[in-house]
Amino acid sequence: MRKSYSGREIYISNKLAFNSNDRIINVISQKQKDAIKYRYSVLKEYNSLTEMLDEKKLLSFYNTELQINNISKDVDLRKLFIQSQISKYKATGMSEKLYVREIMAETGFKTVTQLIKVAYS
Repeated sequence: MRKSYSGREIYISNKLAFNSNDRIINVISQKQKDAIKYRYSVLKEYNSLTEMLDEKKLLSFYNTELQINNISKDVDLRKLFIQSQISKYKATGMSEKLYVREIMAETGFKTVTQLIKVAYS
């Protein structure tokens, strides 16, 4: 298995993390597992995108994708993900208590206060 993915969690290098800190993200959903499997099928023998493309090109593709989707390059993607999940769960009629617990599991936040701070900062 590749060093960035253990099967239960994925390692995010400080070079890629929003706040420049190394981060471990729990992999819990089938959607996450499918995305990781797809990524590895694209990478083939490489461990990361930065082994395939130089960092400038990769950053250029990333910024272009953000621009196409009208997302600021300074966006906190965790915040965007959390807000998206809140909207999704609210639309299903799920109770706030239940969707907050679900989002905490998806994001690895340990307290509701931390989650709310990121979601609404």
